[in-house]
Amino acid sequence: MSNSKYIGITIGPIFDTINKAQKTREIWGASYLFSYICKEILKKIKVSDYTILLPDTSQINATQPGVGLFPDRILMRTKGSGNFDDVNKIIKEVKLSVSEKLWNELDKSFSFNEYQSQINCLKTKKVEVKAFFYDYFKTYAIEADSEDLCFTDKEDKNIGEVKSLNLYLDNAEFMPTLAHFDPDPFFVLFHFINHSFLTKDAFGAINKQGFPSLTEISTNELQFVKDNENNFLYQKEIRKIIEEDLESLKNKDDTIDEIGGGDSLAKIFAINGIKNHLRTYHKYIAIVHADGDNMGKLIGTLKEDVDVQNFSKDLVEFAVQANKILAGERFTNGSKTNWGYGAAPIYIGGDDLVFFAPIATIDTNNGYKTIFDLVDALDKCFNKIFNKPEKTDENGEILEYKKYKSLTIDRPCLTYGISITYYKFPLRQAYEQSKELMYAVKNNTYATRNRIHFVLQKHSRQSYYGVIDKNFKIVFEKYRNLLTKSIANELTGEKSEKFLNSIYKNIIENDGQYLDSNIPDLKNLFKANFNEKVHKEFEDYLEEVRIWIELMFKNQGYSRETLDTIISMLKFIHFIRDNEFRN
Repeated sequence: MSNSKYIGITIGPIFDTINKAQKTREIWGASYLFSYICKEILKKIKVSDYTILLPDTSQINATQPGVGLFPDRILMRTKGSGNFDDVNKIIKEVKLSVSEKLWNELDKSFSFNEYQSQINCLKTKKVEVKAFFYDYFKTYAIEADSEDLCFTDKEDKNIGEVKSLNLYLDNAEFMPTLAHFDPDPFFVLFHFINHSFLTKDAFGAINKQGFPSLTEISTNELQFVKDNENNFLYQKEIRKIIEEDLESLKNKDDTIDEIGGGDSLAKIFAINGIKNHLRTYHKYIAIVHADGDNMGKLIGTLKEDVDVQNFSKDLVEFAVQANKILAGERFTNGSKTNWGYGAAPIYIGGDDLVFFAPIATIDTNNGYKTIFDLVDALDKCFNKIFNKPEKTDENGEILEYKKYKSLTIDRPCLTYGISITYYKFPLRQAYEQSKELMYAVKNNTYATRNRIHFVLQKHSRQSYYGVIDKNFKIVFEKYRNLLTKSIANELTGEKSEKFLNSIYKNIIENDGQYLDSNIPDLKNLFKANFNEKVHKEFEDYLEEVRIWIELMFKNQGYSRETLDTIISMLKFIHFIRDNEFRN
């Protein structure tokens, strides 16, 4: 063991490549490409020569994962005859193999008017294009002794070999790629991603349509509306529309283009009888970035190889379970009905998730769920794996966790950035917005982490931002109930607008009273201001709204940020309840 060395591998450039993508399937393909490279490297690493610490390798031979499950880093320790030179040979072999496969994709017989000149140009430059692919991938290995991995934190405590090695890899990622080619082969490759070896690797032969479009994702709920005899009312017609549009595009250009335009959406909305089930949010999409907090601290506490490996197994277990929550067995087993929440995962690498999702949906038990219920389901799955409570105080507060006992206050948790935008809103901008929202609450301003940072950007250009602190479970639960409670089923259209507008306008006009922590409750304020017919009709619901608002201020603070968040969350309730089908 004394002669063993640590080796870290970083795989990129992920963000630069994703920035080349323009459509849902292209973003998925750009992400899956790097997960595929990681998997191919892992397949070549002999367990007799290396102890792989991260990631866990149990899924490298899994068929039809449906989503990239492997991160952009590999951490391991040498043993036996394992050495740095052999690792670099493996990296070279995989880069050559992937470059060949990418060239073969370009060399296929296809045509498409928009890209025909680029296709013709690329096909005449095989050697140069393959060289471009090889040089493009920033896949580097770093070797270090234990003595080199002795970084400390601000309190001068050793952060451990694994976390120290990660810091070395952080620096390696800044190395620029010098590979350039005009025209860029990736623009062509990503456009035809649904026909590629990556799609076959992810979905096998079960999903001939490849990754779904924004239209298909946003209207997911409508496919699962049932009649009194438990039959799907519109599923067959919706899928026929999607398949017909797919076929018409295929015949037109000998390829499959994005089914994200207004034509398929208009056809779905015109289905006989579906109007009663339409909501404004069926024209919107949620893009979500989620990332684990305090995971670095956790890794720093793990001293033995076996502890790191067990942690790595937990990450993969969470990825597999999260995939089921998001998409059921739609992509992994080709299920026609078990689609989980109806989301479309882009990447699930342990505690790092990126996915597209409908704003609301109907689950397999015919229950109505919103995007915030999905967040709660992912959190519960995460906590079950990483935060099993073992010891609590007299008030029920957790003092110690079964799996990772060294972490108490700084327990692992998930922070989310959620961008909700109109389906014609620029996809690249919405994607980046989601990521920026997440990072904006992963800083010392929010020391406890565990938050949702969301924006609802309406087609009218109005935007509503909010920060939800999930550490206060009861507050978050009460809000989710306000979104899905049966008492609000009749609170739609003009009633919804009048009811909810009156509340958040009153908050704006009387912000001083709402922000006064000396006022014990809002009973008198509500009684004096909300006494119209619509308030009396939904009196019980109004009372629950009042209690929730009080809890928001008491727990998240009597601040302008809390007030603005409450207003945005009230507007989101109206957005969910609105059945006027406006833009």
